[in-house]
Amino acid sequence: MSLVSHIAFDALTNGGLGVAAFWPIDHSRYFFPWTPVEVSPIGVKGFLSLRGVKVVLNEVIYLWIPCLAIGFFVKKVFRRF
Repeated sequence: MSLVSHIAFDALTNGGLGVAAFWPIDHSRYFFPWTPVEVSPIGVKGFLSLRGVKVVLNEVIYLWIPCLAIGFFVKKVFRRF
């Protein structure tokens, strides 16, 4: 599950070369058509800058909140069974 979610989340970022989801069988790289997640700066200095804070807030909005909402929904639905 973590492999699939990592590939999907990386394909939502707006930077880099894309995701080699089917490597080593296929060397093509992919992005989703909609890439709302800001690419994270490399290194501690870049991550602790103002841009790093903006990236974390962007991830909270586009990744964490939807994942938590889906998790709570699934938990509520399966609790009934």
